[in-house]
Parts: sequence; C-alpha cells; structure tokens
Amino acid sequence: GRESIAVPERRREGSGKEISVVRAREHNLKEITARFPLGRFTCVTGVSGSGKSTLVNEILHRGLARGLHRAEAEPGATEPMLRLGHIRMMQNRSAEAIVLFDKVLAQAPGSVAALMNKGLALKAAGDFDAALDQFRQVTSLKPDLDTAWFAMGMTWLAKGDTAQAAPCLAQAFEINPRHPSAGDQLANVYRHMRRMDEAAEVYTKMLAAYPDNVRARFYLDAYRARDTAAQPR
Repeated sequence: GRESIAVPERRREGSGKEISVVRAREHNLKEITARFPLGRFTCVTGVSGSGKSTLVNEILHRGLARGLHRAEAEPGATEPMLRLGHIRMMQNRSAEAIVLFDKVLAQAPGSVAALMNKGLALKAAGDFDAALDQFRQVTSLKPDLDTAWFAMGMTWLAKGDTAQAAPCLAQAFEINPRHPSAGDQLANVYRHMRRMDEAAEVYTKMLAAYPDNVRARFYLDAYRARDTAAQPR
C-alpha cells in the first residue's frame, strides 16, 4: 500500500518491570506463560483462534480489574495469575488470598508457588498450624527451597517455639548462606537458647558471605571479647 507507519528512530525503553501470566488455561490456551513489559506499547499477535482475546481480555484485563479495583468478573484459569494473592495480602485481605490459592491448587495440586503463597497467607491470618502444613508440603516437593524452610522457621517462632524453629532456619541457612535473613534469625535463636558457640559459627559464615555485615561483626566481636575475658590468666 501507499500508506505506512515509519519505524521510530528511538523506541521507548519501558520501566523495566513486567506483568506475568503464568500457565494460562482457558479456551484454546494450554499452559501458556506470557510476560507483558510495562511502560511500552505491546501488541499481541497470532492466527485466528489462537487465544489472543482470551489472554488479553479474559485473563489479563479481568485479573487486573479484579485484583486492583475489586471488579466482579472472574479471571480465566491461571497459576497463580499476576500475583493477585500478593496484592490481596498487601491489602490485608488474607482470606481472599487463601481462596485464590485454593482455586489454583484445585487445578494444579502440586503447584509449589500456590502452596507457598497459601502458607504465607495462612501465617498472616494467624493460622500457624495450617501454614506449617503448607510449608511441609512445599519442602517435600522441593527440599532445597530455602525460602520454604525459612518460612517454616519463622512460623514456629510466631508460635513461640524456638526449639522447632532452629532446625528449620538452620536448613534454610545451610541451603543458602546468602539468604538475607536466615542467618540473622538463626543466630538470634541460638543466642536465645544460650547456644553461643553455634551463634558465633553462624555469624562467622555470615561474614564470609557479606564481610560488611555490621550486625554479624558486632555480635561476633562481642562473643570473642567475652570468650577472651573468660580465659584463665
């Protein structure tokens, strides 16, 4: 044709953030995962009947409308979609988040993401025993998932049981010594239990991973000073 749209000399870079639809299952969509960059013009193309309208209108739009503006239209089946559960939890709507994750689990019972998020929602709602059950399921499916062991340990701490929390936090820290909080929480538990040698060992490992960790350095230096003062002269 005679008319055309010129390719721009400079394209929008976008915000660097994105919205994801994970494992969409609706109409012709079969376990489709798609990422939509934010701050850019995005066009969805495909042959007739491939599921473009389902993906954009029935899943993406409805999910955002329901999650952000409480629209009544149900989004299509996804696992989990657009982190709607996270949005509900940030809005202190844990009960609604749990319902969402239950729907996902009804379709994908082995979804680690849904099990993990449901556990976090249950913990936020104060149902610690049910949350622990969720985290146990996650660790049985993915024994090397440090965040699940950490969540389990923090739930035991919320119940006031440091003896049960310690091995969970230790497992999280062993899997990932660079976990931002596992080492700190584990050392705190050991200090509370008067297991100072083990606390010092944790702080030593934390400093090996992060030499500038001021908190770990402070407690380790204090422990060494106390140990030195206790030496017979």
